[in-house]
Amino acid sequence: MTDIFNRNIGTIGDAFSADSLVFNFNTGEGEGEQIGLIVQNISVQYTQPVNKMYDLADNQHAYYVAGRPQGVCQMAKILGKSADVQKFYTQFGDVCNAKDTNISFTNSYGCDSDGGGGVSGASFKIISPVISTFGMSVSVDDAIITENTALTFHSLEII
Repeated sequence: MTDIFNRNIGTIGDAFSADSLVFNFNTGEGEGEQIGLIVQNISVQYTQPVNKMYDLADNQHAYYVAGRPQGVCQMAKILGKSADVQKFYTQFGDVCNAKDTNISFTNSYGCDSDGGGGVSGASFKIISPVISTFGMSVSVDDAIITENTALTFHSLEII
């Protein structure tokens, strides 16, 4: 049968749902503790400086020298329950608490290839995050306060 746009569209290779992403904020009081934040989006960048070095005595070789990695996380949240917001900023805002905190996010996809339950996706853990920037905004249309938080972190692990 011919596609109505006369295109060779191939077949569906596989399908999955991406509706099982879970964030866990470890505040040092218990692994995987849930803090009731209404996280709308998150952006994570983890970089390492890499310098290309040359040897004046040897023009045939170059060398990569890696520096120490650094991470930054941007998070947008809806201002929610006071106790949860206070707990988040008290724990993650104090640099002295950084060694005891992490943020992990795990994902599992629905619709595995056998038609059954979920399939595990990639999971990551942000190690020792601390808040470096805070901002907020509100719109007259809905009066919802959106918080924008930037966190600096020590390392990023695949779990």
